[in-house]
Amino acid sequence: MHTDRIRLSSLNSKVMSAEQAASLIHDGMTVGMSGFTRAGEAKAVPMALAERAKKTPMKINLFTGASLGNDLDKIMTEAGLLARRSPFQADATPERALDASTRFLQAGAQMVKLEGAGPKLDVIRFLVEREVPVC
Repeated sequence: MHTDRIRLSSLNSKVMSAEQAASLIHDGMTVGMSGFTRAGEAKAVPMALAERAKKTPMKINLFTGASLGNDLDKIMTEAGLLARRSPFQADATPERALDASTRFLQAGAQMVKLEGAGPKLDVIRFLVEREVPVC
C-alpha cells in the first residue's frame, strides 16, 4: 500500500510498523512528537509505546509542538510511560501553564507557544506578567 505513495523507491525499506518504530525508543530517551490535537496528532507510535510500557516498564521525556489531546496523554500516563511531558497544554490553568513553561524553558526552549488565543488569554497574560516569553 505505501509503495505507491513513496516516489523515491530507496525509502520503501525505511517504512515500518508502529510497533517496530516504538521498539527504537528506549527507557530514558527524550522523544519529540507533532501535535495539533485531533487533526495531526501522532497516534500509532505513541499507542504502541503505551502498550509496550504496560508490559515492560519504561519512562520517556516527551516534548511536543502542540497538544496531543487529553485521550492520548491519558493513555500514556496510565501506562506509566511519561517521566516528563512538556509542554502540557490540555486544560491548562495559569499556574499549571507557568509550571510547564518553566520546565520547558529550563530544558532549553527559547519561548513558549500557546495555541487558541481567545480561550488562553488569561493564561497568556499570566505568563507575560511573569516575564515568560510567549509566542
